[in-house]
Amino acid sequence: MGKQVCLHTHINHANEITWITELAANKLFKHGVIVRNQAVLLKGVNDDFEALSDLIKKLSNINIQPYYIYQCDMVQGIEDLRTPLSKIITLDKELRGTLSGFMMPSFVIDLPGGGGKRLVSTYETYEDGVAEYKAPGLPGTKGTRTYTYFDPKPVESSVLEEFRQDQFQALERGETLEQFFAKSPDPPIPTGPMLPTPKEPLQPYPGMMVARPKHWVPGAELQSAYTRSHDI
Repeated sequence: MGKQVCLHTHINHANEITWITELAANKLFKHGVIVRNQAVLLKGVNDDFEALSDLIKKLSNINIQPYYIYQCDMVQGIEDLRTPLSKIITLDKELRGTLSGFMMPSFVIDLPGGGGKRLVSTYETYEDGVAEYKAPGLPGTKGTRTYTYFDPKPVESSVLEEFRQDQFQALERGETLEQFFAKSPDPPIPTGPMLPTPKEPLQPYPGMMVARPKHWVPGAELQSAYTRSHDI
């Protein structure tokens, strides 16, 4: 029995889809490879009806399945890119019915603490910016515990912009984000705990390709398409 081959892309906005994307997607489609896309809802990038609808339609047009729209994780340093849970729930409602059912993505949240993916609308409670979820299908204690997701902290745009400028200046001075946050007594965005730095460099696992082969030549089809784009 054969195996189905699938590839997952990570395209968040329709502007990321270029002629190269279309060329690759069509080639994979011709060879029977299923391509699915996983996007993350990002504030100011794709968190409105028009942007998401355009993304989903353009993906569908090049045979890429709009698979998941993720609620942004609670990650350090990106609080300005997160949206409230209410935003993704509203977008799910607004988009449903405007697109073909088989091309309608699932709007999901990856529960912090190992709860896995759940539909954003399946929360147990959602009040004052705090959502609680259950994952009863998981084995052991994971199936009985409560998983909590917090909306982003409201921040005035002027304060956030000043904080971003300080962050850019620190990076230009060669500081790491850890050093920058350590010097910020009261940052306007939650930074969360830092992951420990490994004491030893990571070792490649058996069979892992650590470098591109020396002799790598793109296929003739890609070369001709590249040439055509520059001749226009």
